[in-house]
Amino acid sequence: MPVYKAGDLVWVHIGGGYGWWPCQVMEPHHTPEQRRAEVLRIKRSGCVLVHCFGDDTFNWYEPDDMTPLSDNFTVRAAQKHKSAAVKKHFKLAVEQAQEIADVRAGRPPATQHRPVDFTRPETYEHLIAPPAAAAARDGSSHDDSKLAMRYPAAAAAAVDDCQAGAAAAAAAVSWLQGAAADPA
Repeated sequence: MPVYKAGDLVWVHIGGGYGWWPCQVMEPHHTPEQRRAEVLRIKRSGCVLVHCFGDDTFNWYEPDDMTPLSDNFTVRAAQKHKSAAVKKHFKLAVEQAQEIADVRAGRPPATQHRPVDFTRPETYEHLIAPPAAAAARDGSSHDDSKLAMRYPAAAAAAVDDCQAGAAAAAAAVSWLQGAAADPA
């Protein structure tokens, strides 16, 4: 049976018309604190926890339903889906997985999605802060559970914008307020 560790980039055979999906192995402590109990509740013996790129979901899968991302990458990345929504999420998923692979290999990434990389804490620490601590830190009262896994790339971009100057910081705050008001 294959052994996977946190940060491994893998294809997971999801089934149900989704086929092979690019994912990243993660540990339960990588999940947002407010979702951790749910993750542990659905844990299945012998399964590996993965974060699915493209839609930022996570679930437990059998190691036998997983292969390294480099295995048949071109063929699996070209698989077709019937649903327009699934096509959109799958395209994003492939781009996010490729971006992490490129960054790890020292190549400039073709995209700037800034996906969570569980081998680089600076890309996921904002996800695991308790909601109360996050609200105290940023002075907000929004529900972090709705944003935690949905906007990691946008949050990283907002941080970069803040470092660019006061005007960019104001724009980032405005964006974050809009995201908190409309998490859909």
